[in-house]
Amino acid sequence: MQVKGFRLFKDPATVELYRGLNLLVGENGCGKSSIVDAIRILLNKSEFFHRGLREEAFYQEYSGGALPTLPISVSAIFSDLDDTQRIEYLTWLTP
Repeated sequence: MQVKGFRLFKDPATVELYRGLNLLVGENGCGKSSIVDAIRILLNKSEFFHRGLREEAFYQEYSGGALPTLPISVSAIFSDLDDTQRIEYLTWLTP
């Protein structure tokens, strides 16, 4: 999964997730919750989108006045899915 422009991720950050249990470990403020929310974006979780993307979801860098906002990019490659899992995922994304 790659995240860019989302919360504290100005530059592209790549996180490899594997089948089964994945643990996100790190200090406070390093982006663990941001990674989880990026996964929610990928999975189209309705609870996340009911809140909507607020201004603080976009990476902002203070540059002497204005706070330029970068576009958000969250992408992933799902591998090792069988045909049934592919259909389930596509059906999940389609309203």
